[in-house]
Amino acid sequence: MRKRTCQWAFLAGFLAACSAHIALAQDEAPTARARQAFEGADAHFENGEYAQALTGYQYAYDLMEGHPNRSLILFNIGRANEELGRSGPAAEAFREFLRLAPSDAPYRDRAEERLRELDLRNQLDRGVQEPAASRPPGAEFNVTPIVLIAVGGAALITGAITGGVALSEDTAIAESCDEAGSCPAELRPRAEAAQTLANVTDALLIGGAAVALTGLVLFFVLTESGDEATASVACAMTGCTTTLRVSF
Repeated sequence: MRKRTCQWAFLAGFLAACSAHIALAQDEAPTARARQAFEGADAHFENGEYAQALTGYQYAYDLMEGHPNRSLILFNIGRANEELGRSGPAAEAFREFLRLAPSDAPYRDRAEERLRELDLRNQLDRGVQEPAASRPPGAEFNVTPIVLIAVGGAALITGAITGGVALSEDTAIAESCDEAGSCPAELRPRAEAAQTLANVTDALLIGGAAVALTGLVLFFVLTESGDEATASVACAMTGCTTTLRVSF
């Protein structure tokens, strides 16, 4: 009975040791994969392949859940994002690095410097875009010249119509008069109406031409003044290829 008890005790100890070894191997597997991904990402970064570098850094970061050096990878994630021109994600990565990394972590001052630059860059970008977005629809185009041209054109068209009517009426009246220019008395009201219509025609043609011409002048003046160069903000990348070496 004692011998059987010893055998069971030995078997339990062996199984416990095997379980501990398996657990240790399982713990080391993600770390090994993370190290491989990180080293590959470093190689891509040095070759200027920043998209592949970012993917590798992010994969290594995801594998290192709970590792004390995990937060240090955020610096490299920020650098890769910055080289890709992704200012927002880069600033977020640097900010998270400063929040999670130890106070004595390397490159903290470098991360603070890059974060200040990226935050300022984002503010400048918003400063250029927001006024354009806040303008009410149509504010960038002055419709006054178009309205004047349209009104003047309508007056000219109306004047042409009334002028045609007045001319036709005047011709009809003239045909009813004798060679000496003496016209029947009953035609007097028609003649007066034709004269009034002729006066209206003159006013429409002269006024319409003036309004349309004013609109044309304004159109060309405003178009030329709108051709002034618009200031824009463009921030070039620093070109720095510094990355943080992480041991794990």
